[in-house]
Amino acid sequence: MADNKKSFVLYCDLIKTVSKLPNEKAGELFKHLLEYVNDLDPQTDDLLLDIAFEPIKQQLKRDLEKWGKTREGRSKAGKASAETRKLKKEQELTNLTNVKSVQQSSTNSTVNDNVNVTVNVNEIKKKSFDVFWIKYPNKIGKKDCLAKWMKLKDTDIETILTTIDDFIKHKPFKDYTHPHPKTYLNQERWNDVLESRREDKPSTDPLVEHVRKLKEQHGYT
Repeated sequence: MADNKKSFVLYCDLIKTVSKLPNEKAGELFKHLLEYVNDLDPQTDDLLLDIAFEPIKQQLKRDLEKWGKTREGRSKAGKASAETRKLKKEQELTNLTNVKSVQQSSTNSTVNDNVNVTVNVNEIKKKSFDVFWIKYPNKIGKKDCLAKWMKLKDTDIETILTTIDDFIKHKPFKDYTHPHPKTYLNQERWNDVLESRREDKPSTDPLVEHVRKLKEQHGYT
């Protein structure tokens, strides 16, 4: 038997062999079987017992080989699943927190500085758009909305992120449907006067706070 294997299978059709043996021989056969599966290497000079046990032994070997392949397959599948979950978690964390740092080149610091600053500004804007997109109820036309978002002023983006919750909650009448996000951006609906909106209310939303801290960290206030 293999290590850590505590059971084995006896097939019902074994009765066809055992029923032809005297009860004493059937008992010896069962004892011989148990010694075999417990790796006690049983030996016998009884030809009848040896003949009766041989097909059982061969079936046990086939089952053991099949069990080994099944265990190996499950182990590989488990490792692959764990690795996939790990990579997915790392990717999600990277998407939320990874902002390319501003680097200066010793040979052309001015050009590289400008390039890296632009990259950082765009990355922060994209992350702030992700916050908006997660919150907004009608997720239609994401590509056009992102293009429009990238052209917005930082002050407008800040206003959107701090008022979007109140805008979404506000429904002037029953069955009211909020405009498409592109309409919201084109019409600058964040400037609407909402009953539930309180000016100068600091945001406590963790996603909004994350974007704000990124901007402060890199000097984009």
